[in-house]
Amino acid sequence: QQFLQVRAPDPVPPGSAAALLALDDGERQAIELALGFPMTDVLLLLADHAGRTAARVVNVPVTGTVGILLRAKELQLIPQVMPLLQQIRENGYWLSDELMDVARRLAHE
Repeated sequence: QQFLQVRAPDPVPPGSAAALLALDDGERQAIELALGFPMTDVLLLLADHAGRTAARVVNVPVTGTVGILLRAKELQLIPQVMPLLQQIRENGYWLSDELMDVARRLAHE
């Protein structure tokens, strides 16, 4: 099997289409594409809360930046999560204080 595939999304089931209507094109297309794969093979990275919510409505496994960093620490690819999140914040990416607190607790930092 090829590592990288270029393909058009499968048609979205009618019950799922309504959950995707309010999304930006990129988020909607990412979710549509994910729906064409077995869910055991998918983990969709979405930064936007509305996109993550819509993905969950249609049963697409989803994570965000914090989830990726927590997993990287778990796999010992990075030593700490919080310094990276702080750096991300300092570079203009908005992360709420609440999210930072949750990340700190989950990372045990």
